[in-house]
Amino acid sequence: DRRFFSLSDATLALSPRTERTIRVRFRPAPSGDASADLVIRSNDLRRGAISVPLTARGFSAPDMSLSDTSHAYGSVAPGVSVPWTLTIRNTGTDILTIAHVAADSPFVIHGNVPSTVAVSDSVHLILSFSPIEEGSFNGRLTLLTDDPDNREVYVTLSGSSTKVALSIGLDTEPGKRHPPAVYRYR
Repeated sequence: DRRFFSLSDATLALSPRTERTIRVRFRPAPSGDASADLVIRSNDLRRGAISVPLTARGFSAPDMSLSDTSHAYGSVAPGVSVPWTLTIRNTGTDILTIAHVAADSPFVIHGNVPSTVAVSDSVHLILSFSPIEEGSFNGRLTLLTDDPDNREVYVTLSGSSTKVALSIGLDTEPGKRHPPAVYRYR
């Protein structure tokens, strides 16, 4: 079927005793066999046309793409959780299977992660940065799939956590200036 094959050069001219490579590209259907004839017509008086049979087999395969390959959460207070949504798309020709998803602490996956993504569909994975102590944190989200090009994929994650100092002042005498009392949140 000629709709699955294309040529690099449809028309070309050759000088005597020269050669030229013609590239044939195969764009498979979702799966199955395809065949066509490549007919080369020329002004050669002995052989006006040559027919070359083409055959190929296409295989269905998922193709995963992610909305991001890294995410920086910024700075949050300990005990605060900040969500972020990662979109997982299947742009392939077969169902994408997600075999395993894991996140390094203090990054947390919320809800159930779908085990499959239909062709031309996408799913959302909600991941939070949830530190319980101060510090800088680097980690990754790991996805294991059946995508032949992306069997193991990592999303780099980062964030920091610092305690917040509050300054509260009580004005018992309006119009008179008082230094504020400082209370530290620990």
